[in-house]
Order: sequence, then C-alpha cells, then structure tokens
Amino acid sequence: MLQETSKRIHIFSITESHLNKNIQDSEVAISGYNFIRKDRKNGCGGGVGCYIRDDIKWKRRSDLEKQSVEALWIEIFFQNSNSTLLCIIYRPPDSSKYLDANFENNFEEINSLATEERKETIVIGDLNCNYLNNGDHKSIKRILQLHGFKQIIKKPTRITPRSRSLIDIICTTHESRIPEHIVIANSISDHDLTGITRKMNCLKFKPRKINIRSRANYNVSQFKSDLRKIPWETLINENDVQASWDLFKQTLTTIINRHAPLIEKKVKGRDCPWLTHEIKEKMNERDHLLKKARKSGKECDWCNYRKARNSVTKCIRQHKANYNRSVFRENVNRPKQFWDQIKKCYPTRNKGETPNKLFDVEGKLISDSYLIASAFCNFLTGIAKIIERVVHRQLSIYLEENCLLSPNQFGFRKGRSTQQAVTYFSDHIRDCMDKGEYCGAVFIDLKKAFDTVDHGRLLSKLSHYGIKDKELTWFENYLFGRRQHVIYDGTQSDSQPVVCGVPQGSILGPMLFILLINDIDHQLNSCKILLYADDTVVFTSSKNQETIKVNLNSDLSKLATWFYENNLVVNLKKGKTEFILYGTPNKLSKAEKMDIMIRNEPVNEVQAYQYLGVKMDKSLTYVEHKAQRQDI
Repeated sequence: MLQETSKRIHIFSITESHLNKNIQDSEVAISGYNFIRKDRKNGCGGGVGCYIRDDIKWKRRSDLEKQSVEALWIEIFFQNSNSTLLCIIYRPPDSSKYLDANFENNFEEINSLATEERKETIVIGDLNCNYLNNGDHKSIKRILQLHGFKQIIKKPTRITPRSRSLIDIICTTHESRIPEHIVIANSISDHDLTGITRKMNCLKFKPRKINIRSRANYNVSQFKSDLRKIPWETLINENDVQASWDLFKQTLTTIINRHAPLIEKKVKGRDCPWLTHEIKEKMNERDHLLKKARKSGKECDWCNYRKARNSVTKCIRQHKANYNRSVFRENVNRPKQFWDQIKKCYPTRNKGETPNKLFDVEGKLISDSYLIASAFCNFLTGIAKIIERVVHRQLSIYLEENCLLSPNQFGFRKGRSTQQAVTYFSDHIRDCMDKGEYCGAVFIDLKKAFDTVDHGRLLSKLSHYGIKDKELTWFENYLFGRRQHVIYDGTQSDSQPVVCGVPQGSILGPMLFILLINDIDHQLNSCKILLYADDTVVFTSSKNQETIKVNLNSDLSKLATWFYENNLVVNLKKGKTEFILYGTPNKLSKAEKMDIMIRNEPVNEVQAYQYLGVKMDKSLTYVEHKAQRQDI
C-alpha cells in the first residue's frame, strides 16, 4: 500500500506490530521508507513502529520514552516549518497482564516533558480508551486535555457485530494545521485505518514590531560619567518651566540613546494584552517547577508542578475573560470597535455552510440525548449566547430577589449545588434512622424533559410569575419560530416547526424548565420533594411501612396527573424511575416488600440508587459508591 501511494503518504505508523528481536528490520523494510520500531521487551505481541519517507528528516527522541510505556517518540523536521514531535503509542487493554500499573503517571510525565519543549505535538495510536463513551478512562482523556491536545477522529474505528468504539485516536496540539482527517475500513485488521493531512505552509499571524533598548554595549560607569558632565544647573534656570522640561528630557534621552539605543524587534504571535506580568511570573514558576520535577523525579515535585500548571491555565482563562469584558464595556457606544472585538472572539461562518453537517461527525444518526445537547451547543452563536446570558442574569436576579423559586429546587441556581442536594437528602435519611424510622424514596426520571416543554404552558407560567408585556413577547419570540430538518444519506427532509421544548445547549433552557416545574411541590400532601432541574426524588418517612406506602402512592398519583397536564412523561423503565427503602440494617431486616405504583404501573425497587453522582445504598454505607470511585 505504501509503495502504491508513496507520493501521498509521508508517515505511516503501526500499533501492535508483534515484532521481536528475531525479526530483522530488513524483513519488514519498504522501499523508499525508513523504519523505526519499539518492540515489547517482556513478552509477545504489542509494540509500535513507524515508516517515514526517506526524503523527510527525523530524529529518534529516546529521552521522551519510558521502557514501561509502549510509545515511540520521533521529532520530524519539515521543510520551511518548525519541527514537530510525533508519538506513536499503544496501551494494552485493562485486562492485559502487560498493562503498566503506573501507565497514567508515566503518560502524564512523558507529556509534561514534551510540553516543556513548546513544539507542535501529535499523539497517534491505540489507547484502548473509547472516545464514544464520555465516561470511559476519563483520567487518560484529562491528561491529554490538560496538555492542550485535541482528539480529531470522530468516527468509530473498531466495529464489531455487537459494539462500535473509537479507540484509535489522533491528538494534536495545533488543530488548525490539520485540515483533513479520515477513517478507512480495511480487511487487514479489525481496526480501521485513521489518517490526517497536515498543512505545511500554515498562515501565521503577522509579527508585531516593537522598540526595545539594546544593552549589548551598556556600561554603568560610563553612563554615570556622562551624566555628571552635563551642566544640569543651567537647565533648570530657564524662566519657562515647559522649556526647562523639554531641554532636560532631550539631554537625558540623548545620553540614554548613546548607551542603550532603541532597536526594532519582531514579536511573533498575536498580541495578548491579558498576558500580564503576574501571569508571566506564574509561567516562569511553572517552568521552574517542571525542571525541578524532571531533575529530582520526586512525586511531590511533580505534584507541585501540576498545581502550578493548572493555576496558570486558570489564571489565563480568567484574565482573558476579564479583558474581553472590559473592552466590550468601553466600546459599548462605539459600534465599529465593539464588533471588531467580537470578530476576534468568535469565528465567522462561511457562506453556504450549514450546521447540519455537525450531525455527520460520527458517521451515524445521533440518538443519545446528551450527544444531541452537546451538538446543539455549537449551533448557538457567540452573540446569541451573550444576549441569553444578559437575559438569564436579569431573570435570575428577579426570581431570587422576589423569592419566586421553590426552596426545594437546587439546580442551576446561584449558591446551590449537587453537593447541597445530596447532603440535604442524606441528612434527612440519617435523622430518620436515628428516630428508628424508615424512609421511602422514589427517584423519578422524565423522558427527554427539556424536549417536551409545552411552549404555551411555559408562557402562561412566566406570566403568572410577573413576566409580562414586552418581556413576555421576547420569550415568545425566543421559543416560537424555530424549525428543524434531518439530512440522512444525502437526502434532506422537509423543514418542520419546533412545537415544544427549550433550545438544547442554551443558557436559558435550564432556567425555563425550572420555571415550568416550579409549582410541582404544591401537588404533594404527605411527602417531601427534592429537585435538581429534572432530577426529582419524592420521599416520606414513618416507623410504619404501610404509612409510607399509602403516602407515596397517593402523592405519586397526583404527580402523575400533573406530569400529564404539563406534557411531561415519566420513564418507568428499569434503571430509570426506581424506589428504595432506607433504614438501619436491623430495621430493614424486618421490612416487607412494598408495591409502589405510578399510573397503575409498578415502580422497580432497588438496593441502591445513584443520585446526582453518589451511589446511595439502603443503609447509607456507601460501599458501592467507594468501589465505583476506586475503579475510575
């Protein structure tokens, strides 16, 4: 294949090369290419290799390699371009005996060394880390993200009759230099081929020219000597103060220019006005800690470096945001300067470009709600989000100052969080245990809650909470008039109006949903309710199981009617809406099975439920939760 396409393929990498010392380079050589390899030393299989076309200059970077990590580091020297670091890596599956127990720490250290060189870096290979599953190997993804890598392959690379996964990745620190990426099915392996095109003559930002003083020939003694020779008394005897100052300044500048003349210097890159002296000092401290950690190898030094690195990243993000905010405020009455600044922050869309292509990223129809929400986030332009943020801030202040939101709602509100919701709920359960009571709780899951919001009912509730006249008309225009269509296999459907739901990925969406369900707790007589956006738990306590059963079934019946009237659907599938009876082990040993119903359908009873990220078992031992965290 390489011989047939030698004009197109410059570098070709291999993971799981399965080479060993008994196989010579000549046996796998390809005419026109140099072959570099790193074999697995302690067993069979594994290994990585790379073919580089013989007209490309390269250097093996063994100083970035670790014996325990199956990674090959090469520095590529492209013509008329800065050098690029290339890493070909293979990480065995979790079940493999060849997987390094300290892989993540070693991977982090290697990337830190590469980052120190401040060069374009490309990581390519098989990490056995599925990028189609957000929860899979988060720590590995986080390491790449922290070091500025962007994973650019979007389609599945390993497809079997029972699974589709994206484990053959290509990550780069300079995404703008990769105009094209491909995934090609092949019969050689059960993994698809992945590839990229790298631009060789990337457009660079025009260098800035600044004037600085050259101190190459500066001598302190001679400078002081020349200053002493000046008759300063005559300069200050002038009757005109302005004339005295001008003469003083001219004389002093002449001497300074003689000893430290001004020279013109080109500065690469964009102007970064938010890059303050404070940030530069933090960056220097970060670099110092990296050198120290690299030299000592101590875990405490590496820990200090990571903290400093994260602090710099956070500081840059904050200063950049503050700078843009101040510039917008200064130019609010100067349209040209205002829009010039916006153009710097948000890219413009090319004519004819349609956002529908976003759904073709993974080569399949997106059915997962979270993927859809993530996709729609990219539809909302920067300007729309700015306007939404302004409206959201004003609406939040109005609702909070007038105490219009339910005190049981913990989602998307300032000063409230998932931790507070979990703490409140667990404290209530423990109080019940101390009193010798049971606590029965039903965790309610709503099907596509944000997508089923009835626009008319939402506007009616907004009016009820005092949002009227022009403000209500604004929200009406915000909700109505949206249309959508589907493109599948090159065919586009007719455009249809969006008759329900709040815009996915929007800033206002969660707040509008909260307002829709704000009166839900008014439907309860005997039970309590806890809300985090659409995550709902209804609970009650008693020493008598029958009382809990009656109270829950009665209030759930009222809630079912309320959900129906508000166009919301309860998901009664196993693993969605579930019931759990909390109590002490001694109390639970005497408990009988309970029949909890919603609209005449039984609610599945479980031993533990994951509420807002915390696995809460029947006696709050958190054994399962701790086991889950240890596996991550």
